[in-house]
Amino acid sequence: MPGLLGLRIFEACGCDISDLGEEHGHRVLRVVGKGSKVVLIPLPPAVGRAIDRAIGDRDIGPILLNTRGCRMDRHCATRRLRRLAQVSVVRLPRMHPHMLRHIVSA
Repeated sequence: MPGLLGLRIFEACGCDISDLGEEHGHRVLRVVGKGSKVVLIPLPPAVGRAIDRAIGDRDIGPILLNTRGCRMDRHCATRRLRRLAQVSVVRLPRMHPHMLRHIVSA
């Protein structure tokens, strides 16, 4: 989610299922960003499908969960991203979530 939307890791980890909505016929995610700024991010279809898989049949709570079923924090998200980078064909040294933000803005 952070990689395709350009979110900061704390923004992605802070998203709840209740932050999902629809505006002008498009699925959106309400994100509280830096400085408590609230923005509506339109969701590309691939991101919407990934979010649907992440939440399953839950109606409330965080979108991103750790292995214990609690809200994922930035440390857990960083570890998971690094593991995914290790098993993928992408070889980037010292992969970190903010790197995805730079890739999106490029």
